[in-house]
Amino acid sequence: MINLNTVKKRVASKLIIALSCSFLLCVSGCSKPTSSEPKSSSAPDATKPQLQDQVASISPQLLTGVWLGQASLDVEKLERKIENLPPQQQQVVAAKANSFLSTVMAMDFRSDGTVENEIEIISIDGQSLRDGSVGQWKVLDSTAEGLMVETEEQLDNGTVAKDKMFYRFFDNGNQVAIAARVSEDLAGCDTVIVFERRTPTPTNVAAGDAKTQTK
Repeated sequence: MINLNTVKKRVASKLIIALSCSFLLCVSGCSKPTSSEPKSSSAPDATKPQLQDQVASISPQLLTGVWLGQASLDVEKLERKIENLPPQQQQVVAAKANSFLSTVMAMDFRSDGTVENEIEIISIDGQSLRDGSVGQWKVLDSTAEGLMVETEEQLDNGTVAKDKMFYRFFDNGNQVAIAARVSEDLAGCDTVIVFERRTPTPTNVAAGDAKTQTK
């Protein structure tokens, strides 16, 4: 069982599966807006060159383990996006941005194909919204930059929800970033969830995947 409190202690004030994130942002958008300006995130920007230390070859096993993450966005892009909006609408979008930046998430990818995640976000009216799920995961494709992963979750109504997400690795496999699905207000602002590994890299991966694989 992963413990989201560990994430909250680590990221402090920086309080899905990605689908959960999209849903929670929609809920936030229906709440009363605040007048706060968007806060910049302390999380690494997965779109910037400083995170270019990628592993030479990605093994599916590299994703195995516990990951703790937080939301990040490009505040400069957000400011340009809203600069011509009326002041009241700017406040609404800024409140949604702050709500998104409050997102913390924990993921546990297990070697038996099980994945567990927990996510928490603070809505723009101050409510703590929390969700979690357990499902299955498998790698569909591997590139030099990351893994395309499919997840399956059994819903309460008996149906199976499937999702695909690209996990981009950085810092020799110790960081991974996924794109966050957000409302149109934050589209184009490089919204991502950046995770740090909280369990050691599998020994067979660390030993064998520092080199480029060849077939």
